[in-house]
Amino acid sequence: MKRRVLSLQGWRWGVKFFLAATFFILPWIKVSGESALRFDVPTLKLYFLGKTLYLEDFFLLLLLTLAFTFLFLLITLAFGRIWCGWCCPQTVLCDFTEKLQKRKVLFYSVIFLLSLWVSLTLIWYFISPYEFWEKLFRGEPPGRLTTAFFILIFVPTFFNFLYWRRTFCAKICPYARAQTVLFDDKTLLIALDPERKEECINCKACVRACPVKIDIREGSGIACIACAECLSACDRVFLKKEKPGLIRYLWGSKKGLTLKEFFRPAIWITTLLFFLSLGGTIFYSFKINPVEIHLGRDLGFSTPKEARENTIGAFWLSLENKNKSPQKIKISTVPFLKVVPEEIVLASEEKKKVRLLVFVPKDIKKFEIKIYLNQKKLVKSENFEVL
Repeated sequence: MKRRVLSLQGWRWGVKFFLAATFFILPWIKVSGESALRFDVPTLKLYFLGKTLYLEDFFLLLLLTLAFTFLFLLITLAFGRIWCGWCCPQTVLCDFTEKLQKRKVLFYSVIFLLSLWVSLTLIWYFISPYEFWEKLFRGEPPGRLTTAFFILIFVPTFFNFLYWRRTFCAKICPYARAQTVLFDDKTLLIALDPERKEECINCKACVRACPVKIDIREGSGIACIACAECLSACDRVFLKKEKPGLIRYLWGSKKGLTLKEFFRPAIWITTLLFFLSLGGTIFYSFKINPVEIHLGRDLGFSTPKEARENTIGAFWLSLENKNKSPQKIKISTVPFLKVVPEEIVLASEEKKKVRLLVFVPKDIKKFEIKIYLNQKKLVKSENFEVL
Protein backbone atom coordinates (compact mmCIF):
# COMPACT_ATOMS: atom_id res chain seq x y z
CA MET A 1 0.00 0.00 0.00
CA LYS A 2 2.81 2.42 0.93
CA ARG A 3 4.55 1.47 -2.30
CA ARG A 4 1.45 2.52 -4.31
CA VAL A 5 1.37 5.95 -2.62
CA LEU A 6 5.02 6.61 -3.35
CA SER A 7 5.31 5.00 -6.78
CA LEU A 8 2.44 6.84 -8.50
CA GLN A 9 3.68 10.36 -7.72
CA GLY A 10 7.26 9.17 -8.09
CA TRP A 11 6.58 8.06 -11.64
CA ARG A 12 4.71 11.29 -12.32
CA TRP A 13 7.61 13.44 -11.11
CA GLY A 14 10.01 11.30 -13.14
CA VAL A 15 7.99 11.95 -16.30
CA LYS A 16 7.87 15.69 -15.54
CA PHE A 17 11.64 15.94 -15.00
CA PHE A 18 12.29 13.99 -18.20
CA LEU A 19 9.99 16.21 -20.31
CA ALA A 20 11.34 19.45 -18.82
CA ALA A 21 14.93 18.33 -19.40
CA THR A 22 14.11 17.33 -22.98
CA PHE A 23 12.52 20.71 -23.70
CA PHE A 24 15.44 22.74 -22.32
CA ILE A 25 18.28 20.53 -23.64
CA LEU A 26 17.01 19.62 -27.14
CA PRO A 27 17.98 22.93 -28.85
CA TRP A 28 21.59 22.43 -27.68
CA ILE A 29 21.92 18.93 -29.12
CA LYS A 30 23.54 18.76 -32.56
CA VAL A 31 23.00 15.99 -35.11
CA SER A 32 25.06 16.10 -38.33
CA GLY A 33 26.24 19.59 -37.46
CA GLU A 34 22.77 21.12 -36.94
CA SER A 35 20.23 21.36 -34.14
CA ALA A 36 18.35 18.16 -33.40
CA LEU A 37 15.09 20.12 -33.86
CA ARG A 38 14.93 23.62 -35.32
CA PHE A 39 12.95 25.49 -37.94
CA ASP A 40 15.36 27.97 -39.46
CA VAL A 41 13.27 31.01 -40.41
CA PRO A 42 15.73 32.78 -42.81
CA THR A 43 16.22 29.65 -44.97
CA LEU A 44 12.80 28.05 -44.32
CA LYS A 45 14.47 24.75 -43.47
CA LEU A 46 13.38 22.30 -40.79
CA TYR A 47 16.23 20.40 -39.12
CA PHE A 48 14.98 17.19 -37.54
CA LEU A 49 17.33 14.56 -36.09
CA GLY A 50 19.95 14.96 -38.80
CA LYS A 51 17.46 15.36 -41.64
CA THR A 52 16.83 18.62 -43.48
CA LEU A 53 13.32 19.34 -44.76
CA TYR A 54 12.95 22.11 -47.32
CA LEU A 55 9.79 24.08 -47.99
CA GLU A 56 8.81 21.77 -50.85
CA ASP A 57 9.04 18.79 -48.46
CA PHE A 58 6.63 20.24 -45.90
CA PHE A 59 3.93 17.79 -47.02
CA LEU A 60 5.86 15.33 -44.86
CA LEU A 61 5.49 17.68 -41.87
CA LEU A 62 1.75 17.88 -42.51
CA LEU A 63 1.46 14.08 -42.43
CA LEU A 64 3.54 13.95 -39.23
CA THR A 65 1.32 16.62 -37.64
CA LEU A 66 -1.77 14.60 -38.55
CA ALA A 67 -0.20 11.48 -37.04
CA PHE A 68 0.51 13.28 -33.76
CA THR A 69 -2.98 14.80 -33.75
CA PHE A 70 -4.66 11.42 -34.12
CA LEU A 71 -2.32 9.94 -31.48
CA PHE A 72 -3.26 12.77 -29.11
CA LEU A 73 -6.97 12.15 -29.75
CA LEU A 74 -6.48 8.41 -29.24
CA ILE A 75 -4.71 8.89 -25.90
CA THR A 76 -7.42 11.33 -24.74
CA LEU A 77 -10.26 9.03 -25.78
CA ALA A 78 -8.69 6.02 -24.06
CA PHE A 79 -6.84 7.54 -21.06
CA GLY A 80 -8.59 10.87 -20.47
CA ARG A 81 -6.59 13.91 -19.40
CA ILE A 82 -3.42 11.96 -18.70
CA TRP A 83 -1.59 14.58 -20.80
CA CYS A 84 -2.77 17.38 -18.48
CA GLY A 85 -1.69 15.76 -15.24
CA TRP A 86 1.55 14.14 -16.38
CA CYS A 87 2.95 15.90 -19.46
CA CYS A 88 1.50 19.37 -20.05
CA PRO A 89 4.16 22.15 -19.71
CA GLN A 90 1.64 24.25 -17.75
CA THR A 91 1.26 21.53 -15.11
CA VAL A 92 4.97 20.64 -15.08
CA LEU A 93 6.20 24.20 -14.49
CA CYS A 94 3.41 25.01 -12.01
CA ASP A 95 4.30 21.90 -9.98
CA PHE A 96 7.99 22.89 -9.93
CA THR A 97 7.15 26.30 -8.40
CA GLU A 98 4.14 25.34 -6.26
CA LYS A 99 5.90 25.26 -2.88
CA LEU A 100 7.60 28.63 -3.42
CA GLN A 101 4.40 30.70 -3.39
CA LYS A 102 4.59 31.47 0.33
CA ARG A 103 8.02 33.10 -0.08
CA LYS A 104 7.05 35.98 -2.32
CA VAL A 105 10.46 37.41 -3.21
CA LEU A 106 11.90 33.99 -4.04
CA PHE A 107 8.72 33.03 -5.91
CA TYR A 108 8.76 36.17 -8.08
CA SER A 109 12.48 35.75 -8.80
CA VAL A 110 12.14 32.10 -9.80
CA ILE A 111 9.08 32.84 -11.99
CA PHE A 112 10.97 35.68 -13.70
CA LEU A 113 14.04 33.52 -14.40
CA LEU A 114 11.93 30.54 -15.44
CA SER A 115 9.85 32.66 -17.85
CA LEU A 116 13.06 34.16 -19.23
CA TRP A 117 14.60 30.74 -19.85
CA VAL A 118 11.39 29.30 -21.33
CA SER A 119 11.14 32.26 -23.73
CA LEU A 120 14.78 31.97 -24.80
CA THR A 121 14.44 28.21 -25.25
CA LEU A 122 11.41 28.65 -27.52
CA ILE A 123 13.41 31.15 -29.60
CA TRP A 124 16.25 28.62 -29.85
CA TYR A 125 13.89 26.27 -31.68
CA PHE A 126 14.07 28.86 -34.49
CA ILE A 127 17.55 30.32 -34.00
CA SER A 128 20.60 28.24 -33.09
CA PRO A 129 21.49 28.91 -29.41
CA TYR A 130 25.17 28.73 -30.33
CA GLU A 131 24.77 31.50 -32.93
CA PHE A 132 22.55 33.49 -30.54
CA TRP A 133 25.10 33.59 -27.73
CA GLU A 134 28.05 34.02 -30.10
CA LYS A 135 26.51 37.18 -31.57
CA LEU A 136 25.50 38.44 -28.13
CA PHE A 137 29.04 38.04 -26.78
CA ARG A 138 30.35 39.94 -29.81
CA GLY A 139 28.11 42.84 -28.84
CA GLU A 140 25.55 42.31 -31.61
CA PRO A 141 22.01 42.83 -30.26
CA PRO A 142 19.21 40.47 -31.41
CA GLY A 143 17.26 41.58 -34.46
CA ARG A 144 13.91 43.33 -34.24
CA LEU A 145 11.96 40.21 -35.14
CA THR A 146 13.79 38.14 -32.50
CA THR A 147 13.24 40.84 -29.86
CA ALA A 148 9.53 41.16 -30.71
CA PHE A 149 9.14 37.38 -30.64
CA PHE A 150 10.85 37.24 -27.23
CA ILE A 151 8.56 39.93 -25.76
CA LEU A 152 5.44 38.23 -27.15
CA ILE A 153 6.48 35.00 -25.43
CA PHE A 154 7.95 36.36 -22.19
CA VAL A 155 5.12 38.69 -21.11
CA PRO A 156 2.23 36.16 -21.24
CA THR A 157 4.49 33.38 -19.89
CA PHE A 158 5.51 35.49 -16.88
CA PHE A 159 1.97 36.59 -15.99
CA ASN A 160 0.65 33.09 -16.65
CA PHE A 161 2.93 31.44 -14.09
CA LEU A 162 2.65 34.39 -11.70
CA TYR A 163 -1.14 34.84 -11.62
CA TRP A 164 -3.16 32.49 -13.82
CA ARG A 165 -1.42 29.19 -13.10
CA ARG A 166 -4.09 26.52 -12.37
CA THR A 167 -6.90 28.91 -13.35
CA PHE A 168 -5.71 28.51 -16.92
CA CYS A 169 -6.17 24.72 -16.67
CA ALA A 170 -9.60 24.93 -15.06
CA LYS A 171 -11.21 27.80 -16.97
CA ILE A 172 -9.18 28.86 -20.02
CA CYS A 173 -7.48 25.85 -21.62
CA PRO A 174 -9.29 24.90 -24.87
CA TYR A 175 -8.32 21.25 -24.39
CA ALA A 176 -10.35 21.17 -21.17
CA ARG A 177 -13.36 22.41 -23.15
CA ALA A 178 -12.81 19.78 -25.86
CA GLN A 179 -12.69 16.84 -23.46
CA THR A 180 -16.49 16.81 -23.15
CA VAL A 181 -16.59 15.86 -26.84
CA LEU A 182 -13.69 13.37 -26.71
CA PHE A 183 -14.65 11.47 -23.56
CA ASP A 184 -17.12 8.60 -23.52
CA ASP A 185 -18.45 6.28 -20.82
CA LYS A 186 -15.34 4.06 -21.02
CA THR A 187 -12.60 6.73 -20.84
CA LEU A 188 -10.10 6.40 -17.98
CA LEU A 189 -10.67 8.96 -15.23
CA ILE A 190 -10.02 9.54 -11.53
CA ALA A 191 -13.10 9.15 -9.34
CA LEU A 192 -14.39 8.07 -5.95
CA ASP A 193 -14.97 4.31 -5.92
CA PRO A 194 -18.80 4.12 -5.99
CA GLU A 195 -18.77 0.82 -4.07
CA ARG A 196 -16.87 2.34 -1.11
CA LYS A 197 -18.13 5.93 -0.96
CA GLU A 198 -19.82 5.22 2.42
CA GLU A 199 -16.34 4.73 3.92
CA CYS A 200 -15.43 8.41 3.34
CA ILE A 201 -14.58 10.07 6.69
CA ASN A 202 -14.95 13.60 5.27
CA CYS A 203 -11.34 14.52 6.10
CA LYS A 204 -11.18 16.60 2.90
CA ALA A 205 -7.55 15.61 2.29
CA CYS A 206 -8.43 15.10 -1.37
CA VAL A 207 -9.86 18.63 -1.64
CA ARG A 208 -6.80 20.22 0.00
CA ALA A 209 -4.45 18.25 -2.28
CA CYS A 210 -6.26 19.16 -5.50
CA PRO A 211 -4.31 21.85 -7.39
CA VAL A 212 -7.45 23.09 -9.20
CA LYS A 213 -9.53 23.04 -5.98
CA ILE A 214 -12.33 20.69 -6.96
CA ASP A 215 -14.03 18.08 -4.76
CA ILE A 216 -13.42 14.78 -6.54
CA ARG A 217 -16.18 13.18 -4.44
CA GLU A 218 -18.70 15.21 -6.45
CA GLY A 219 -17.24 14.03 -9.76
CA SER A 220 -14.11 14.90 -11.73
CA GLY A 221 -15.71 17.62 -13.84
CA ILE A 222 -14.18 19.64 -16.63
CA ALA A 223 -11.51 21.20 -14.39
CA CYS A 224 -9.88 17.91 -13.30
CA ILE A 225 -6.38 17.52 -14.76
CA ALA A 226 -5.95 13.87 -13.71
CA CYS A 227 -2.82 14.59 -11.68
CA ALA A 228 -3.82 11.93 -9.09
CA GLU A 229 -2.88 14.18 -6.14
CA CYS A 230 -6.27 13.48 -4.57
CA LEU A 231 -5.72 9.75 -5.07
CA SER A 232 -2.36 9.87 -3.30
CA ALA A 233 -3.76 12.05 -0.47
CA CYS A 234 -6.61 9.59 0.15
CA ASP A 235 -4.16 6.68 0.07
CA ARG A 236 -2.05 8.34 2.77
CA VAL A 237 -5.10 8.73 5.02
CA PHE A 238 -6.24 5.14 4.61
CA LEU A 239 -2.68 3.85 4.92
CA LYS A 240 -3.17 4.25 8.68
CA LYS A 241 -6.15 1.89 8.44
CA GLU A 242 -4.12 -0.50 6.28
CA LYS A 243 -6.68 -0.13 3.50
CA PRO A 244 -6.44 1.22 -0.06
CA GLY A 245 -7.81 4.74 -0.59
CA LEU A 246 -11.32 5.43 -1.84
CA ILE A 247 -10.19 7.33 -4.93
CA ARG A 248 -8.88 5.41 -7.89
CA TYR A 249 -8.57 5.26 -11.65
CA LEU A 250 -11.81 4.03 -13.19
CA TRP A 251 -12.77 3.22 -16.78
CA GLY A 252 -15.79 5.49 -16.90
CA SER A 253 -18.06 4.09 -14.21
CA LYS A 254 -16.37 0.69 -14.19
CA LYS A 255 -13.34 -0.69 -12.38
CA GLY A 256 -12.19 -2.61 -15.42
CA LEU A 257 -12.90 -3.23 -19.09
CA THR A 258 -12.64 -6.28 -21.26
CA LEU A 259 -10.52 -5.94 -24.40
CA LYS A 260 -13.69 -5.94 -26.48
CA GLU A 261 -15.12 -3.06 -24.45
CA PHE A 262 -11.85 -1.11 -24.63
CA PHE A 263 -11.44 -1.49 -28.41
CA ARG A 264 -14.71 0.24 -29.20
CA PRO A 265 -15.43 1.77 -32.66
CA ALA A 266 -14.05 5.21 -31.76
CA ILE A 267 -10.74 3.62 -30.65
CA TRP A 268 -10.50 1.53 -33.83
CA ILE A 269 -11.21 4.51 -36.12
CA THR A 270 -8.73 6.83 -34.38
CA THR A 271 -6.08 4.10 -34.32
CA LEU A 272 -6.57 3.44 -38.03
CA LEU A 273 -6.25 7.16 -38.85
CA PHE A 274 -3.08 7.38 -36.74
CA PHE A 275 -1.38 4.44 -38.47
CA LEU A 276 -2.44 5.68 -41.92
CA SER A 277 -0.88 9.10 -41.20
CA LEU A 278 2.23 7.53 -39.69
CA GLY A 279 2.57 5.09 -42.59
CA GLY A 280 2.21 7.96 -45.06
CA THR A 281 4.92 9.88 -43.20
CA ILE A 282 7.34 6.93 -43.30
CA PHE A 283 6.56 6.15 -46.96
CA TYR A 284 7.00 9.75 -48.08
CA SER A 285 10.22 10.18 -46.07
CA PHE A 286 11.86 7.45 -48.22
CA LYS A 287 10.73 9.27 -51.36
CA ILE A 288 12.58 12.47 -50.54
CA ASN A 289 15.81 12.83 -52.50
CA PRO A 290 18.74 14.61 -50.84
CA VAL A 291 19.53 16.30 -54.18
CA GLU A 292 17.09 18.51 -56.08
CA ILE A 293 17.53 18.06 -59.85
CA HIS A 294 16.23 20.09 -62.79
CA LEU A 295 17.11 19.13 -66.36
CA GLY A 296 16.29 21.21 -69.44
CA ARG A 297 17.59 21.87 -72.95
CA ASP A 298 20.13 24.59 -73.60
CA LEU A 299 18.32 26.20 -76.52
CA GLY A 300 21.13 28.66 -77.09
CA PHE A 301 23.59 25.93 -78.05
CA SER A 302 24.08 24.67 -81.60
CA THR A 303 26.23 21.78 -82.83
CA PRO A 304 29.53 23.05 -84.29
CA LYS A 305 29.98 22.47 -88.06
CA GLU A 306 33.16 20.45 -87.50
CA ALA A 307 31.21 17.81 -85.54
CA ARG A 308 30.55 15.63 -88.59
CA GLU A 309 29.73 12.28 -87.03
CA ASN A 310 27.64 13.41 -84.06
CA THR A 311 24.90 15.79 -83.12
CA ILE A 312 25.67 17.40 -79.80
CA GLY A 313 22.73 17.81 -77.47
CA ALA A 314 23.23 20.48 -74.83
CA PHE A 315 21.32 20.61 -71.54
CA TRP A 316 21.39 22.66 -68.37
CA LEU A 317 21.55 20.50 -65.24
CA SER A 318 20.68 22.40 -62.05
CA LEU A 319 21.59 20.61 -58.83
CA GLU A 320 21.13 21.43 -55.15
CA ASN A 321 22.46 19.21 -52.38
CA LYS A 322 19.96 19.41 -49.53
CA ASN A 323 22.13 17.21 -47.34
CA LYS A 324 25.05 17.88 -45.02
CA SER A 325 27.12 15.11 -46.62
CA PRO A 326 28.68 15.23 -50.14
CA GLN A 327 26.67 13.61 -52.93
CA LYS A 328 27.90 12.07 -56.21
CA ILE A 329 25.80 12.35 -59.35
CA LYS A 330 26.32 9.95 -62.27
CA ILE A 331 24.80 10.55 -65.73
CA SER A 332 24.23 7.88 -68.36
CA THR A 333 22.05 7.43 -71.45
CA VAL A 334 20.01 4.76 -73.22
CA PRO A 335 21.31 3.83 -75.72
CA PHE A 336 24.82 4.25 -74.39
CA LEU A 337 26.24 7.58 -75.59
CA LYS A 338 29.17 9.78 -74.70
CA VAL A 339 28.20 12.25 -71.99
CA VAL A 340 30.26 15.15 -70.65
CA PRO A 341 30.52 15.29 -67.70
CA GLU A 342 29.65 11.76 -66.58
CA GLU A 343 30.04 12.45 -62.85
CA ILE A 344 29.43 15.50 -60.68
CA VAL A 345 30.29 15.79 -56.98
CA LEU A 346 28.28 18.15 -54.80
CA ALA A 347 29.67 19.42 -51.52
CA SER A 348 27.50 19.90 -48.43
CA GLU A 349 24.42 22.04 -49.32
CA GLU A 350 26.09 23.10 -52.58
CA LYS A 351 24.14 24.50 -55.53
CA LYS A 352 25.55 23.95 -59.01
CA LYS A 353 24.46 24.56 -62.59
CA VAL A 354 26.26 22.44 -65.18
CA ARG A 355 26.10 22.34 -68.98
CA LEU A 356 25.61 18.71 -70.00
CA LEU A 357 26.70 17.62 -73.48
CA VAL A 358 25.44 14.41 -75.11
CA PHE A 359 27.15 13.23 -78.32
CA VAL A 360 24.48 11.56 -80.47
CA PRO A 361 25.31 9.66 -83.73
CA LYS A 362 23.40 10.77 -86.82
CA ASP A 363 21.34 7.55 -87.02
CA ILE A 364 19.83 7.96 -83.52
CA LYS A 365 16.67 10.03 -83.24
CA LYS A 366 15.74 9.52 -79.57
CA PHE A 367 17.62 8.89 -76.35
CA GLU A 368 17.00 8.78 -72.62
CA ILE A 369 19.06 10.56 -69.96
CA LYS A 370 19.30 8.76 -66.61
CA ILE A 371 20.65 10.43 -63.49
CA TYR A 372 21.82 8.32 -60.55
CA LEU A 373 22.54 9.37 -56.99
CA ASN A 374 25.71 7.89 -55.49
CA GLN A 375 25.88 5.47 -58.48
CA LYS A 376 22.96 3.38 -57.20
CA LYS A 377 19.63 5.18 -56.89
CA LEU A 378 17.89 6.33 -60.08
CA VAL A 379 16.48 9.76 -59.21
CA LYS A 380 15.58 11.15 -62.64
CA SER A 381 14.90 9.75 -66.09
CA GLU A 382 13.81 11.79 -69.11
CA ASN A 383 13.41 11.11 -72.86
CA PHE A 384 14.53 13.54 -75.56
CA GLU A 385 14.34 13.76 -79.34
CA VAL A 386 17.31 14.84 -81.39
CA LEU A 387 16.73 18.34 -82.73
